[in-house]
Amino acid sequence: MESIILQKDSWYIILCLIAGVLYAGALYYKQKNLQDKSIYLVIFLFFLRFLSVSLISFLLLSPLYKSINEHKKEPVLIVAQDYSSSITNSYPKSELDKINSNIKSLKEKLKSKFDVQEYSIGGDIQPGLSDTFNLKRTNISSLIDYLNETYDQNEVADIILSSDGIYNEGENPIYTKLKLNAPVYSIALGDTTVRKDLFVNSVFYNDYMFLGDKTAIEIDVQAKNLKKVNSSLKLWEISPNNKLISQKNIKIDNDDFFNSNIIEINPNKEGINHYRVELTPVEGEITVKNNTKDIYIEVVDSKLYIAILANNPHPDISAIKDNLSQKKNYRVDVLFDTKSVNPKKYDLLIYFNLPSKRNNISSIRNIAADSKIPELFIVGTKTDLVQFNESQNLLKIKDNSQNLNNSQAILNEDFELFIIDNLKDSKIENFPPLVVPFGDYIVSPESRILLYQKINNIATKYPLILLSSNSNDRTGVIVGNNLFKWRLYESLQNKENTVLKNMLSQIVQFLTVKKDKSQWRVKSSKKIYFETEPISFYAELFNDNYETVNSPEAYLKIINNKGQEFDYVFSREGTHYKVAVERFPVGDYTFVAKVKLGEKSFSKKSKFKVIKQELEKFDLVAHHDILNIISKNTGGEMFFPGEIDKLTDKLIKSDQKPVILYSEKTNMLLDYKWIFALILFLLSLEWFIRRYNGSF
Repeated sequence: MESIILQKDSWYIILCLIAGVLYAGALYYKQKNLQDKSIYLVIFLFFLRFLSVSLISFLLLSPLYKSINEHKKEPVLIVAQDYSSSITNSYPKSELDKINSNIKSLKEKLKSKFDVQEYSIGGDIQPGLSDTFNLKRTNISSLIDYLNETYDQNEVADIILSSDGIYNEGENPIYTKLKLNAPVYSIALGDTTVRKDLFVNSVFYNDYMFLGDKTAIEIDVQAKNLKKVNSSLKLWEISPNNKLISQKNIKIDNDDFFNSNIIEINPNKEGINHYRVELTPVEGEITVKNNTKDIYIEVVDSKLYIAILANNPHPDISAIKDNLSQKKNYRVDVLFDTKSVNPKKYDLLIYFNLPSKRNNISSIRNIAADSKIPELFIVGTKTDLVQFNESQNLLKIKDNSQNLNNSQAILNEDFELFIIDNLKDSKIENFPPLVVPFGDYIVSPESRILLYQKINNIATKYPLILLSSNSNDRTGVIVGNNLFKWRLYESLQNKENTVLKNMLSQIVQFLTVKKDKSQWRVKSSKKIYFETEPISFYAELFNDNYETVNSPEAYLKIINNKGQEFDYVFSREGTHYKVAVERFPVGDYTFVAKVKLGEKSFSKKSKFKVIKQELEKFDLVAHHDILNIISKNTGGEMFFPGEIDKLTDKLIKSDQKPVILYSEKTNMLLDYKWIFALILFLLSLEWFIRRYNGSF
């Protein structure tokens, strides 16, 4: 549909026509040079001038040209195939190839009616279909989350989910709400038959502990349909000594057997200690792959003692302590009687709403300053701002009203002192507001702001969390109370609490880190990775004045235990270096990072380990009940692999219709060059005829 829109009243068109008539009439009325010519020629010339002048007059009204285009879009059909390795336990390779072929041919049969979009399900969701069932994780709920984020509510017509229903990451997909108005048709793969199997169901242990401490490993053993069979549970220390630590007989007394065992160990080597849980295989098992499970425990030879000093109890104190206590080398004390505190016992002092009017903690601060003990101030409703301003040099809050604000957080993208996992993806700006003091905030040049304040939905440059960049002044400030609400919010949103925990952990680590005087500092994000995880390295280079620089090229070499080398170049991120590498096979690796600054060459060397992801080998019974519930909850239906043709016919015969989309486009008529070409043609034709007939 096309139309011309006037920005003036329509009667202006009549004025344009009158202007054309008057102009042409004035030009050709009784023109002497044309009196001996045919009247028809004069009329034709009159018409050409009338038309050109009228068009020019009309364009002066700035008319608009509006066009509406119609576009037909086929309804979207999602085909999602589970490619996790658990499916291989139920089918031979020929049957797996057939399943894959049937899913791929389904697209060919339905593409005339649907816009078929395919996805592979594993730990992550990947576009397209694969050829092999070899993925190490299954997260069905992540598919639902992905579809909710990718598509509009009414954009998808139908969803086909082909899976065995077994998941080992994410939440139960039954409880992940699909926000799209589309039924889910599930294809139930795998076998629901409970077959003979003995397996290590789960192992509970601390993966981080201190040298000299004892720790317990809890091993849950499960058996199916193996009544009156005996086995043996063994715990091996693979490294450093490769020896048998414990052995225990397991008597299976029923067909649905479960047994929990606790074994205490005392690692005596600092570093990564490798252990293996093993069940002796028994006759008739469907598989022995799940009879063993490897675990890794990092043993460190250091402890960090933290004191939280406060006037009164507050939910924030519990939230801070609980989050920090999850780090096994942190020992956290909460002290309300500040008069009896010995600051020298601690590696970090956290002042919660201190100093206050009733407790100025000046004697504690004097000892902390003399002993160079790091300090973290949490400024809240009871903090005496006058004393706070005198206690540190990072931040001054000028306030005479004693009023408070509610402030949400905004991430400072340029913060560079350390990296907090998942912070950029956490949408921290949506977290509940903290209660902060009202006033003017004056920030020291040595401060580095991690989070800014957002007050009444207005972004400010007031700091919410800031730290000193001066290595001789390890001080930090968190402005605001009600951090516990962040913890509750995150638990409700993500079923876990990682942002506050990681943030507090990194702040404490930064404040308490021993001063590293080396000019080239390199670390990997972890020491132990699963084979499905990408690996990241971070580095800092300092010049002779200990200013961070990253102008020289920096190089990373990773060497596996076979001597193979993999070379990378660090990329620059802010004033630092970073490199993210692809996933590596299981094994032990050494990395060497090198850089040259002027005539000086620097090199750092360390190790990391990649371990197996064994989630797929423990749950071998298909969960068709989960698939059936997902389908029923969305108005869909469950089918079996032999019923794919039935599912195809159902979708072909469905009443899904193409969506008609309309796009509207409006332009100034002056934008179309052909109109000017037309006017030029009319005037040129008129001029040529006049000249040809002797009239100028």
